[in-house]
Amino acid sequence: MRKRRSSANRVLTILKAALNLAFENGKVGSDAAWRKVKRFKGVDAARLRYLTVAEAKRLINACHPSFESWYKRRLQTGARYGQLAQLIVSDFNPILAP
Repeated sequence: MRKRRSSANRVLTILKAALNLAFENGKVGSDAAWRKVKRFKGVDAARLRYLTVAEAKRLINACHPSFESWYKRRLQTGARYGQLAQLIVSDFNPILAP
């Protein structure tokens, strides 16, 4: 339901822009009708969800062995794929390492 409402908000934004352009160019007599239409609230905000410890363990157990350490680092740091891929040796701080 949330995805559909978010999609409806995007379509409404585009539609209102087209209708406003038509109004500004004198193609439509009034903009009152679409000014009354309101967007769905709270559907465009990002949802935060974190894996539970059990879910993280299942993820590690299900992944290919060659990716196991990568997934562990990702879960420990919260870094995105691109951020981990761009790391270089000088980024490592042994004082902060567990």
